[in-house]
Amino acid sequence: SLVKINFPTQIKTIWDFAFGNCVALNEITITENVESIRNSAFSGCTNLKTINILNGSSILELGYNRVENDYCYPMFEDCPIETIFIGRNIKSNSRDRSYNRLGCFANNKSIRTVVFGDNVTSIEQSAFKGCTSLNSIIIPRNITSIGDWAFYNSGLKDLVFESGSEVLKFELKVGSWDYKTPHTFQYCNISSISLGRNIVISGGSQNPSYGGNPSTFFPTTLKSLMIGDQVHNLECILLSSQKITSSLQHYPDLETIRFGANCATIPDLKNNNMLSNLSTTSTIPPTVAPFSDSQYMDLIVEVPSGAKTAYEGAVIWKNFWELRENDTLLTNIEYDGLLYQIMPENSLEVIKKKQSYTGDIIIPENIIFNNTEYMVTSIGESFSVCRELTSVSIPTSVVELSNKCFY
Repeated sequence: SLVKINFPTQIKTIWDFAFGNCVALNEITITENVESIRNSAFSGCTNLKTINILNGSSILELGYNRVENDYCYPMFEDCPIETIFIGRNIKSNSRDRSYNRLGCFANNKSIRTVVFGDNVTSIEQSAFKGCTSLNSIIIPRNITSIGDWAFYNSGLKDLVFESGSEVLKFELKVGSWDYKTPHTFQYCNISSISLGRNIVISGGSQNPSYGGNPSTFFPTTLKSLMIGDQVHNLECILLSSQKITSSLQHYPDLETIRFGANCATIPDLKNNNMLSNLSTTSTIPPTVAPFSDSQYMDLIVEVPSGAKTAYEGAVIWKNFWELRENDTLLTNIEYDGLLYQIMPENSLEVIKKKQSYTGDIIIPENIIFNNTEYMVTSIGESFSVCRELTSVSIPTSVVELSNKCFY
């Protein structure tokens, strides 16, 4: 009749079969002091639907559920889990027959909701592989690495990478080979992606005899792509057939795309025949390749308020019949070589550009754009790793310096 568990603070290890066959158990809360959960601890908990792993700084190590034919099955394989909160990093000891690590929630067909806490910095290999009911996920800014196969063959349709300045790395190592394209989202039917930070795909030479690598990093089912203002590295979306391309033609169903203020060059979209809406938050027209004649006539192009005149005078952009201004796209202003993010009450924060700032920088006290006066009040992580920066003049209007702004 045990329905719910809250572990006391002195518990550090949950031993083998501790709650085996507790068929009424519905919810567990794993406190930060628990360091290890041993094999089969929740085996046969056929009504367990909610797991809360509270915030903590230590890694939670999890065993497996059972072993059969040299296959160590994930700990929660027979639990009908629907909702999970993960507050710290997890290391699972389950694996498949090829000795590839499996996450403790891998192949669980009932998981619908996963939320990550602020202390989570990594998602382990195969963490949610085969979770076919998991339709959406938000990757918070504190997560800096994701293992290969993490969402392989899951039910993901909507994917959000929160905005952040720190690079997100995808680990490729599988067995003894490094592959060019990770299997992170292979066999997912993702239709919508919001990309708020730069992604790096590490890896070396591909094993030429191995044919199981996905052609693209994100699935070719993509229909909507929103790229945030801090993103300047587009290699993850340009990757096709193990190579960095210059176009997005490998996403044939793409209908809507938005580029952020740091996308100085927009990929070739000429062969994206389903594309109906193109927008950008840059007040300076980015470099772009020519479009087809039908795209010039039919494509709706939206730019920030106050920037339409600049786009109407720019090469390629001036050819579009439907060039519109949109108030919601005015999130940044580029002025005199500096990029600013618009903050509440018409204040501005100096932010990082793709090209590092160099030489002598003079930050003005205010800027007038589109007949509106903005006051510069803060400096973000704009000048970090700017090796050729010699001086910065900061006006008296600036009242806040962010972490690592000159790191």
